[in-house]
Amino acid sequence: MRHSLILAVMLLGTLLVGCGDPIPQDYTPEIVVEAYLFVDEPIRGVRVYTSQSLADSFQFSRAMIRSAEVTITSPDGVIPLRFVDDSLGGRFDAIDTSIRVKPTTKYELLVKASGQTLTSTTITPNRFAWVTPPKPELLYPGFGSETAYQDSLIIRWSLDAGVKQWLISVTCEDTSGYGQYLTPPTSDTNRRIRDEERDDGTAFEFETTRMFFIQFNQSPTAWQAFKWYGKHRVEIYAPDPNLFNWFKATRLSGASYNPLLGSIKGGIGVFGSAYRISSPTFLFKEVKK
Repeated sequence: MRHSLILAVMLLGTLLVGCGDPIPQDYTPEIVVEAYLFVDEPIRGVRVYTSQSLADSFQFSRAMIRSAEVTITSPDGVIPLRFVDDSLGGRFDAIDTSIRVKPTTKYELLVKASGQTLTSTTITPNRFAWVTPPKPELLYPGFGSETAYQDSLIIRWSLDAGVKQWLISVTCEDTSGYGQYLTPPTSDTNRRIRDEERDDGTAFEFETTRMFFIQFNQSPTAWQAFKWYGKHRVEIYAPDPNLFNWFKATRLSGASYNPLLGSIKGGIGVFGSAYRISSPTFLFKEVKK
């Protein structure tokens, strides 16, 4: 799901040791799997790595298990994956890049790594569509008016996915550029909306995406979801239970990790799926009176 939710799992390096566990020097690493399938998209971005103790800073490049054997099985057969280097230390993508994930379909994951076997299953949600997408242009109303309700700014989507909860993400696609997107263009640069953000000092301080969950198929435009002005992308995810539970484990559980929210047998992590829709929007700076 873009990299916002994926990178949330970097917290696992500090979450896996709790009260009563061995001291960091005696820490036993566990295998962690992150695998997300998105309907109508290629199979890619599966990550297999080891957890790390509190005594070390977490680094994907050091934790990644490049020699893992990864396959995904669908009703159409076995789909082998291969290791691909990237800026985060590497991932596994389907060898056949023409394969697209199908809706309402069962997929089974098999990972063999470091002498261990890890498995999981997901059933992909159905497709859905925008009913009322975000407006292409939004004017920030000012800090004192953030909670003012405006019916014209409600976004809506269909219920066709067959899920009971949804994830909403708001991503700033250019944290520096602003004036270049105006008509006519200017030299004005982008900036954060307020100096103190609620995730300052956390692992998400520099994340360009904010993600929330909702149990309805509509939402008002939440100004608090925007960290910057300028060019943004709004996405709605229909997640399977595995992905939704992992969101709760990595985003809502604070400083503790609940293994019951994972979906990997034989290890830690998630094998989840979703269908997602996206729409661009541009947030203009408030007009000074």
